[in-house]
Amino acid sequence: MCEGIDIACLPATTLQRALRERRLSPVELTRACLTVYEKLNPELNAIVTLNDRVLEEARTLETRPPTGLLYGLPVGIKDTTDTRGLRTTYGSSAYRDHVPERDAEIVARLKAAGALILGKTNTPAFAVGGETTNAVFGSTRNPWDTTRSPGGSTGGGAVAVATGMVALADGTDLGGSLRMPASFCGIVGLRPSPGIIPEDSESFLWDRLSVAGGLGRTAGDVSLFMRAVAGSYDARPLQYPAHHSGFETPELKTNIRLGYCDHLTDLEPAPVVAATCRSAINSFKSRSISVKSVDLNLLEAPRAFAVLRAPHLLAVHR
Repeated sequence: MCEGIDIACLPATTLQRALRERRLSPVELTRACLTVYEKLNPELNAIVTLNDRVLEEARTLETRPPTGLLYGLPVGIKDTTDTRGLRTTYGSSAYRDHVPERDAEIVARLKAAGALILGKTNTPAFAVGGETTNAVFGSTRNPWDTTRSPGGSTGGGAVAVATGMVALADGTDLGGSLRMPASFCGIVGLRPSPGIIPEDSESFLWDRLSVAGGLGRTAGDVSLFMRAVAGSYDARPLQYPAHHSGFETPELKTNIRLGYCDHLTDLEPAPVVAATCRSAINSFKSRSISVKSVDLNLLEAPRAFAVLRAPHLLAVHR
């Protein structure tokens, strides 16, 4: 969706270098993102609550050394993630005017890394659903074709990143809520392993279904996001140490076996998607990685997932 050479549309890794080298200022980048927001958001409805202090915060940041990993990068925060002093509705009318008193741990880590919170991104109520729509703010539209869906539940974040409203965005993923919107909007979304990025739910401490993750315009951007937020969190028993060097300089392991399926039971992928997957498979094979075709019968998967999801939703949102 990003067009031309507008700085707001550059990869976050490129923007990070420019900010650190003082070739670009936090205020300049924030203004560029706000220009995109003002132009596109009225139709796309990606950002539902704007941080009206973001320019002031960018000016304050300019007085400090550019040392944070995300120094000066505007980011979007999903409207299910608590942000101190900034309205967070969870996409529900019951929380229409809710303003949290504290930041979620992932937000605190983003701020500590020098990121600027530009606003809250749209989500279905309590992040449940593959469409980004709710009774509070309405529907988010796909930036490539406004008659189509951006997916969900992190649809607002995906649209904001794809258009250059923000450099990065956080999100959550229980059944595809980062990956599907990223796919629909032409960006990158990663569902990390459970316990890598901190989550703040106090009611379902051993949850392995829902995880927090990031969205970026490139794989390198998501790697940058992971380096800023991954790591242990004492408030959660389910946690694992993060090897940040692996995010920065990833290595392709060759002593692994990969399985791939070129269909989803009775659904066939689009030809361009199938061709891209075949290209990736050939690339793996050329690196002496064992790749095997598998046949997955997923006809009962929706029913099984509904059973798994029910106690999670009851525990987290009761």
